[in-house]
Amino acid sequence: MLGVNLKQRVLKWKYPNFHWVMSWCITKVCNLRCTYCHYSYSPDYRHPDFEARIRTLLEVKPKHICINGGEPLTIPTIVDILKRLREGLGEHMQLEFNTNGTLSKMFHQILPYVNGVCLSIDGVGEFNKIYRGVDGDKLLDTLQEIVRYTPPPEQNFYIMVVPVATAETYPGLPKLIERVQEIWKNGNVPNIRLDIKVVFPSTHPLSITSKKDVWDDFIHRSIEWHERYDLPVTVRGLAPASHLTLTGDKRVSHCIRQYFNAILEEDGHITYCKPERYYDYFKECFLQGDFREKARSSARAINTLLINRFDADCYFPCDHGEFLDDILDSSQASTMAVKARKEGVILSRDDLEDACTFINEHFPGNIAMDFENLVWQNGRPFYSSEVKRDEKAPVKE
Repeated sequence: MLGVNLKQRVLKWKYPNFHWVMSWCITKVCNLRCTYCHYSYSPDYRHPDFEARIRTLLEVKPKHICINGGEPLTIPTIVDILKRLREGLGEHMQLEFNTNGTLSKMFHQILPYVNGVCLSIDGVGEFNKIYRGVDGDKLLDTLQEIVRYTPPPEQNFYIMVVPVATAETYPGLPKLIERVQEIWKNGNVPNIRLDIKVVFPSTHPLSITSKKDVWDDFIHRSIEWHERYDLPVTVRGLAPASHLTLTGDKRVSHCIRQYFNAILEEDGHITYCKPERYYDYFKECFLQGDFREKARSSARAINTLLINRFDADCYFPCDHGEFLDDILDSSQASTMAVKARKEGVILSRDDLEDACTFINEHFPGNIAMDFENLVWQNGRPFYSSEVKRDEKAPVKE
């Protein structure tokens, strides 16, 4: 049922995607050997044709690009790549850069071209070295240098510290949070946002989701972190649409953002939730399941890929483009525009009209097209009440 013929039929369908968020897996090379990660360095590795990838992004025109790897700073031409993207897509494109922070000499070159830096660090001192192979204090020194960066007002710059929580590492996170908060307070940078976003592997043996008592303790502590510290401390994957249960298992969720994000793979292929990720998920369930699971997987695949292409049920909830959930869960176009702007995603009137029309046609609810409440200044949408009367600019049609 889930054989080659079905896949060929599925791939003929054109599934819509608005490309608001594009995650670019730019390389699988990494200079670290983290205990929970499968990326590593190979002397035989050859970087792909980045020129072709840049052309793809310039054609797709995403609103937000998240560059990750591997370690992007292992690419000799990374500064030129960022410059090309910035020049080609303009200042309204949000560019987020993920890094392990070990190649810090290049930071002063990349910072002018990006909006956000996501720094991976699991703990202070030797604690980080045990799991990631590099002294955590050295990475905190790098964070201090980034905090001292003074961006121009139009850059909308932010910093995100991203610790990976495993069953062994999460008890040590308070020490890291306290050090980050100290660096932040001493940096005196009111115009730069800094968040701590805890992530966790879901399938690794060290995952905090592997045992219920570990998961319960982690959830309890994460609530305390959120309440105790001045800096925002959140856990990626705990948004309502992620549908994590108390045991850490993910259940079926209602996900509209699957039509608004995509992944640019290292080989240049763009992967969408529909059809590729859905098909691969159902195929895996079909191959590994018993008779009932095979029948269930076949029925779900046929329904969501062939019969009902706009079925928003997702059977493998993920964290990709998670911030879109709150944006898309809006009853008014003006609310959607302002929420997006605060996340660095700049939407034009055409963007809003196309998205709202699509959602109104295929999903429950009705988003009001209240464009009269919006004023565009320098291409950015604001509520009329946010703009002083003598500063109002005409709405760009």
